[in-house]
Amino acid sequence: MRIDRKKLKIAMVERDLSRQMLSDLSGVGTGTISSVCSGKNCSNLTGRALAAALGMELADLLEGPTDAKYSNEQKPGDHEEVRR
Repeated sequence: MRIDRKKLKIAMVERDLSRQMLSDLSGVGTGTISSVCSGKNCSNLTGRALAAALGMELADLLEGPTDAKYSNEQKPGDHEEVRR
């Protein structure tokens, strides 16, 4: 899954949290947080841990349309076959 790095950074600034502080609150390593902040994918578990530490719903941190229906499952089209 991909967390929207802008949404994550805004949430951190609003809560006055450094990456180290978010790591302490979430249990997610600072290296992983740095990767997520630079736009890399993360696991569902990591996404949920970050969202919980920020007091947010995971769907509110995800890239793209925020549809809570898909916050903990695959979005349609994630693994559909490409037809030629």
